[in-house]
Amino acid sequence: MAFRIDAAVCSNMGKVRKNNEDNFFFNGLYMDENQRNSGAMYKQTNVDGSQLFAVCDGMGGEEGGEDASIAAVRGLQQYTRQETQWDQPQKLKDMLQSISDTIEDNANKKGFHSGTTIAMVVIQHDTLKTVHVGDSRVYCMEGGKLTRMTVDHSEVQRMYAMGLITAEEMDTHPKRHVISQFLGMPRDDAMVAPGISQGEPLKAGKRYLICSDGLTDMVKDPEIAQILGQAKTPEEAVQQLTAAALHHGGKDNVTTICLFVSAEKNKDNLLKKTRLIKNLSLGGMIASGALILAGVIMMLMDFLK
Repeated sequence: MAFRIDAAVCSNMGKVRKNNEDNFFFNGLYMDENQRNSGAMYKQTNVDGSQLFAVCDGMGGEEGGEDASIAAVRGLQQYTRQETQWDQPQKLKDMLQSISDTIEDNANKKGFHSGTTIAMVVIQHDTLKTVHVGDSRVYCMEGGKLTRMTVDHSEVQRMYAMGLITAEEMDTHPKRHVISQFLGMPRDDAMVAPGISQGEPLKAGKRYLICSDGLTDMVKDPEIAQILGQAKTPEEAVQQLTAAALHHGGKDNVTTICLFVSAEKNKDNLLKKTRLIKNLSLGGMIASGALILAGVIMMLMDFLK
């Protein structure tokens, strides 16, 4: 059986930050330096073949975070062009360590500290794997149930695992944004240790979400589940998830990728189709305005309940 992957991505600067340190790798597409603050929305359809989707959340403030996340997605582009066995764990580890070293070297040359998280979905041979470093996340929805597929590399996650704090306390703990792993960390201190899943077979009906913490800090899992479950298309899902993050404050950049899996009887019908929903300059700003308007509508609906 062939599987069809309908995908969409949305990146938005948010309502507070003055620049977008997030970036994404959308099976070959990403945002250039001069396009990031305007945001982007794409959709894509694939049947079979190797596919890679990722969200990166840069850290270091303005140029530092932006440099780190764009170096990461460019590294992914180079990897996918040169490598055929995308999903091999050791090759993924080596690739991420190489990207991390590049980010560290670039930061040292410019005299600042920077880094980025990364959360990826790698599809090859009808098998899906998750790969992550930091606290950007991958979720799966099946049968109306939302499951978090990645475990944050964070201080509060470590404290929770040790029984020092509760799940509720994780959301408000002063160290909730302290992460233990990121791309760009000094290699003299520690090597990158990505979380790589065993892989699972593709299954029609499953939905996947890859996101930065600009979403999960603003929108809790039950609301994410409701939006992801009710959306008719992945582009509807990413737009509504982004609108929800803006509605709840939009305190950080927010980037989301949604993948909807379905069975495809005739694999010759579709190989790869990509469409720009909103362009990366003026259209991106229009998209941002539309999402803010959607957030206002959601607020009014809450008020009228």
